[in-house]
Amino acid sequence: MVVGHADSYPVLEHWLAIVGRGASIECDFLGMSFTPMERKGEPRVIELILEMLARGHADRILLSQDVCDNSQLTAYDGNGYAYIAERLLRACATGA
Repeated sequence: MVVGHADSYPVLEHWLAIVGRGASIECDFLGMSFTPMERKGEPRVIELILEMLARGHADRILLSQDVCDNSQLTAYDGNGYAYIAERLLRACATGA
C-alpha cells in the first residue's frame, strides 16, 4: 500500500502512523511550484524525509515528480524531470 501526496500533509506523526501500519508514503509534489505550499513547503518535506530516514524508514519512502504540465519542463523554465536526481537529493544530503 502506498499513500500518495504525503508531502501535501507534512506532519511527522501522520507519516509515522502510515508507515507504522505497514504502508509506504510517496512524496510526489517535489519540484512543483503551482501553489505557495509547493513553492515554500519543500524545506519542511526535506526535513521530514531526513527524519524518516534517521528513524530507519528508507524502505517506506517513495520520491517522485508529478510532472503534469508543460510549465514544469525545463524548456518552459520549470524544474524538469531530473529535479529529484539533480537537486532534491543534493538538498537532502546537505540538509538544506
